[in-house]
Amino acid sequence: MRNPVLLDNDIILKALRFGIEVELLSVATKSGDPPAILKVAEFMIRGRIQRSKLNGHENDEAALIEFLGAVARIEPSDHELELAADFEAKAQKKYLELDSGESQLLAALIVRGHKLMLTGDKRAICAIEQIASDQLDSARLVCFEQVVASILREADFTAVRESVCRTPTTDRAVSISFACSSAVVAVESVFEGLRSYTEALRRDAATVLFPGDDLIGVL
Repeated sequence: MRNPVLLDNDIILKALRFGIEVELLSVATKSGDPPAILKVAEFMIRGRIQRSKLNGHENDEAALIEFLGAVARIEPSDHELELAADFEAKAQKKYLELDSGESQLLAALIVRGHKLMLTGDKRAICAIEQIASDQLDSARLVCFEQVVASILREADFTAVRESVCRTPTTDRAVSISFACSSAVVAVESVFEGLRSYTEALRRDAATVLFPGDDLIGVL
């Protein structure tokens, strides 16, 4: 395993619920290595899927099993755990939201030099901007809108839109960008919508947020 892309729990859950987990894997594997998750993430994601079955996500578990077969697992070193704990303490002092999984992935991103960390949690990106931007040598955090835009560069637009619009409450920004309340929408309008949300986030995370929305070209 040379330099896998890191995936947090939120982006995996959102991809599963939108039914675009295969497309996520395709983008995240462009570097030649399977994307990596924390070893403990598997159990946390399963737990959240179990709790959400009553909300129309009863098929997520089967999709998760297949997804997990295609990703690598990493386990933080003692040094990375210490660094993660330091990030969490700094976040708490500033009343920022950064959970243990995100802090451990961030520590691995910094210590091991992974190329990118893909996250579905904008609040975590904003927190990292405030507490760890000086420890990242380049902008290596990627938000969900950037991932979806990258997916659209190689996937069938109609199929992705249909998948997203089946469960629009999964992520409001993405479903609004796809104009799920309209019968049709131009792909250019969807890209514009995704970029507008990305640029709004960039105002609060200018140092750490990946530039642009083409991960495929970079990876």
